[in-house]
Amino acid sequence: MRRSGAISAFIAACFLIQLIQADVVDQIAAVVEDEVITFSDLRWLIEYRGFQVPEDARQRRDFYLTVLDQVIDQKLIAMEAEQTPIIQITNEGVEAQISAYKQRFQSEDAFRAKLAEMEMSPYEFRQLIRRQLAVNEFIESRFKPFIIVLPNEIEQYYQEQFLPELKKLNQPVPALEVVEESIRQILTEQRTNDELERWLRTARTRARVTNLLFRENPYAPNLPPALTKDTKLQKVPTPD
Repeated sequence: MRRSGAISAFIAACFLIQLIQADVVDQIAAVVEDEVITFSDLRWLIEYRGFQVPEDARQRRDFYLTVLDQVIDQKLIAMEAEQTPIIQITNEGVEAQISAYKQRFQSEDAFRAKLAEMEMSPYEFRQLIRRQLAVNEFIESRFKPFIIVLPNEIEQYYQEQFLPELKKLNQPVPALEVVEESIRQILTEQRTNDELERWLRTARTRARVTNLLFRENPYAPNLPPALTKDTKLQKVPTPD
């Protein structure tokens, strides 16, 4: 999972998983300003996105650190979105997103069973969705309106990337006019991600972010057993 891919996924995702047993005390994974990110936040993201947790201890550790990095970025965006008056999330939008998510389950009971498994109330889930929609709206309103893709840039992408890929796959080659709008959207998304990446780098330098995951810290006790099978991993400091 690369960071750039994680950024792209911001526009479509939220939080969820089934790794910690119910009797394990929730762990503080990080603190952003004065807001806590718990291991449960990571669990929800993993579940919602359908990530597979690696079995290898070293890979599993790196996986959780990557997921934590995504959640920290999302927290920074959410905090900024809350201070942006233009962003207004409607109840209708929240309910539509919840309905879309419920389609993953065979019934309402199955959905509520998942919430119970994750120790999350319907209200907490609704607030989670509302925050995610605010994050999405912030990205759409803060960056996309200022992205300009010029005709020569579209043609360059068509010649240097689009055509070679089709030829490699032995696929028919459409005229530029046919795929122009699709290429424009691709370039717009790429540049939106680039702008968001730059914004996040600046936001991280300004914010007080403390990463506690895998650190021997008295304020981050009770690592889940699945994370501490390899005791050597507990002694490896988290990179800043």
